[in-house]
Amino acid sequence: MEFIEEIKKLENTYQHSEEFIITEGTSPIIITNIPKKDSNELSEQYTRAIARFVAANTNSTYLVKTKDRIAYSEEELKNKLTSLIEKNKVTILINLSNTTEENDIVYEFPNITESNYSILKELEDAFHEAGITNDKQIESKLDFKELNIDVINIGINEKCRNIDNPDKLNMICIALINYIKMYTNYTD
Repeated sequence: MEFIEEIKKLENTYQHSEEFIITEGTSPIIITNIPKKDSNELSEQYTRAIARFVAANTNSTYLVKTKDRIAYSEEELKNKLTSLIEKNKVTILINLSNTTEENDIVYEFPNITESNYSILKELEDAFHEAGITNDKQIESKLDFKELNIDVINIGINEKCRNIDNPDKLNMICIALINYIKMYTNYTD
């Protein structure tokens, strides 16, 4: 139950007056929870907690939105991301969001190429090793191309990020932590 208590605590970011919470780490990864435009607070529940938990366990930078109902300025978000990417020499952005697909996990790669195909394969392997096998790659509707880094959007089905299903939630976190550790070792 310690894991679930920590997740509940990390999700509770609504007391902040700022629109975003940023914590900078030393790994070349930034984790975000930029919600999809048509999402609401409940459909994104616990994505910010997963982002913060994984970042804390991998020394990654994170940028999470504290208030889902406030429309954020895309220009402000882009400026914050660009600044963090340049300052921390970030090479990959992992964005966590919800999915309406039946799969536990869906992957979107806005800029996947032959040369970074291994990023996709390693990510799939990390989820399969953690026991998440109901996954699928879908066509990306995201636009992060101007960031000039690798971007992965991971849509997590509500049943996998539900505190009433702590095993699946823990498996998601373990898979992401293992993937980031592998990626960090690979890029060193």
